[in-house]
Amino acid sequence: MKEDDFIKEIESIEKDVSDFRIRYSACQYFHERAKYFSKSQMDKAVKLFHQIMEDKFENKAK
Repeated sequence: MKEDDFIKEIESIEKDVSDFRIRYSACQYFHERAKYFSKSQMDKAVKLFHQIMEDKFENKAK
C-alpha cells in the first residue's frame, strides 16, 4: 500500500475504534483488510489498533 493510503488507513482505524462499543480483536478488524498492507504497515497498524483499544476500554473500566 502506498504511504499516503496507509496514512489514510491509520486515520480510519483511529476513527473506527473510537466508535466501537465493545472490544474487538485485531483479527476481527483486519480480516478482510490485511491483504492490502505490507508486513511493516500491518505491524504498525495492529500496534496502533491495540493501543487505541487498550486506552479506550481501560478508561471505561476505571
